[in-house]
Formats: sequence, structure tokens, C-alpha cells
Amino acid sequence: MENPATSLEVIIDGYVPDLCDLRVFYAVNQDKKLDDVIFTPFPGYKNLNNDGKIITQTKSDGASDLNVPKVDQYVQTPTADLFREYSFSTDDLSPFAQFRIKIVGTSTNAAVVPQLRNLRATALA
Repeated sequence: MENPATSLEVIIDGYVPDLCDLRVFYAVNQDKKLDDVIFTPFPGYKNLNNDGKIITQTKSDGASDLNVPKVDQYVQTPTADLFREYSFSTDDLSPFAQFRIKIVGTSTNAAVVPQLRNLRATALA
């Protein structure tokens, strides 16, 4: 990026059934091979106070900023109404000129997996 940023926001529309989970991680200013990059989890709704500030950095778990209800329908091709918006953000980072995002979707049933669309990532000064 031309101008350094200090905040990062990721917004994803996701179909995440109750058998699944979605976590997002970030790395800033790490111009290395992917295997050597150290990703940091976004804070998650359990680690944010009422003002949206991080309570304890070590308790960040990569969950979304809000507790988004999971879907209880299992379909191979979900319709638009089954997708929910997930927002992940962090502020007060050291100034950075580059960033990477890592999205981890998990499931307890290989036949039912999270599906994503409309990924938006924004770095803010």
C-alpha cells in the first residue's frame, strides 16, 4: 500500500452450518514465504469489551466481531438467504504497508462444509 495503515477489517458472506466454524487470521508487514508467515487471530466477539476494544490479546480466537447465529439447514448449494455477514476487525496496529489474510473453515462432517462469497478486506489509516 502507498500509505501505511493501522486498522484492518475483513467482511465475508458465509454459509456456516451449526456443524462448522469460521475463523480469520491476519499478518502484517511479513514479506516472507507463506510457510514462514506468522498469522494472528482477529480478537473475536468474546474478547471485545463494550467499546469494541480488545480485552486480552492472548485470548484472541479469530471469531467474528459479533456472535452470528449459525445455519441449521444442510444443503449442497445454499441460497442467498442462508448466507450471513461476518465481520472481523482490529485497530491500533503498528503501521503496516502490506497484509495477508488467512481464512480457516472447519467442520465435524466432511459432507457439510462452510461456503464463502463476497470477501472484502480493507486497511484503514
